[in-house]
Amino acid sequence: MYKWLSGVIVIFLLGSCSRSESRYTLVLSDSCEVDNCRFNNPLSYVKSQKEMGVWVSAGDSRFLKYSFDARRYIDSFTIAGAVIDPLSDISVQDSLLYVLNEPERQIEQYHIRKPERRIYKSSDSCKLYSIHTPLHINPQGVSFSYFFPRLRLSVEEERKQYFQSRVLAAYELKDSNISVQWKTGAFPAIYHERFFAEIYPIATEVDDQHVAYVFSKDPVMYLAGKDEVVSHAVEGLPANQLKDMGENKAGAKLGDKNRFWLENELYMHLLYDPVSRSYLLFQQHEIPAENEEGDLNLYEDHSFSIYIINKDFKVVGQKKFNRIGDLRVVYACFYNHTLYLPRMQEKSKQLVYEIYKIKPV
Repeated sequence: MYKWLSGVIVIFLLGSCSRSESRYTLVLSDSCEVDNCRFNNPLSYVKSQKEMGVWVSAGDSRFLKYSFDARRYIDSFTIAGAVIDPLSDISVQDSLLYVLNEPERQIEQYHIRKPERRIYKSSDSCKLYSIHTPLHINPQGVSFSYFFPRLRLSVEEERKQYFQSRVLAAYELKDSNISVQWKTGAFPAIYHERFFAEIYPIATEVDDQHVAYVFSKDPVMYLAGKDEVVSHAVEGLPANQLKDMGENKAGAKLGDKNRFWLENELYMHLLYDPVSRSYLLFQQHEIPAENEEGDLNLYEDHSFSIYIINKDFKVVGQKKFNRIGDLRVVYACFYNHTLYLPRMQEKSKQLVYEIYKIKPV
């Protein structure tokens, strides 16, 4: 009973903080180890009121289902004969496995318990990507993914055309076709005029009809549905002063693109929790191209912050991390007021999930 009451109190506080000005933070409360991971393949997580866990690729087309509640593997399957590229984007549901195959612009669907396979192909001339973690793949309705135009950013005219495109799509899997229903993710006007190496928004699905996304240039969150896109200025979120690809000619040892990703404050990941109706926005902090010893800095050297954003698009809390290091931010899960943030142990092939709870300050 007390657990139920505490959950009600947290939901009430998050929903009403715009009135009470309550502040929150992420508190490390527990951790668990998930072994036998093959890092090359992304993880997909299962969300439901009764269960929270992840599907882990163990290699050789073998997948294991881990339950955070039970702290153990509770299911597994192997798909004989399936050829899965280690760089493919993979999504797992309780009965279906999806593999996004960009070169052929197709999605392969496998039944976990049956020797069945279906291929859905796209007639669109775009590249099909889901950026590490699938946004949403649903066989019974609208799904979300990235659809990148096949344009060369190194060619000025094609680059201009690219940044005037929409790069997020809602689609359906129907009659062996990937049928695009509507597109969103239009770049802000400044991206048409100046070349930033940020070629897609950071996005997350909100429900089966809406997707939310952000661009690093402005503290604005877009909530998109079929008929409209509503922009919300996020109160309390600092604006990023991005350097475009034409600025800062120093650091000849680095290419312009690498320098962009090191020397700018950029959004890394966006998560939505349907229970608390809140978002977590991950932002990396800028670092110099070279460290004090003259060596090149790496992505892992960034510090980063996580902003807690409520349903009214107001920042109600923040937690800073000193270094990305071996954290795998793009595989993080957020559900029921809880962040599951994985850390990869390369030698042991274990993911250690650090479990953070949203708590009032």
